[in-house]
Amino acid sequence: MVWMGISVNVATKPRFVQPGAKINSEYYIQKILKPFLKEDYRRLYPNGNAVFHQDSAPSNASRVIQKFLTDQQVQFLRPQRWMTNSL
Repeated sequence: MVWMGISVNVATKPRFVQPGAKINSEYYIQKILKPFLKEDYRRLYPNGNAVFHQDSAPSNASRVIQKFLTDQQVQFLRPQRWMTNSL
């Protein structure tokens, strides 16, 4: 499995999930979000002028992830705002 971000003008580096890995909130933070924030987000959006949007996977929509993104001062769409419209 691979994780990647896209926006109007740019794509992030791909992040590869280890085969057989269980993607829970902790794995998602350590292996995906922290590297993304360190290597891509700040470089691509130095002013934080972006809104992070994820899919509805449980590891992405958890309260732990929402708190982590809030603590990192990342603007993001909360699952409650978009999940009901994602069919």
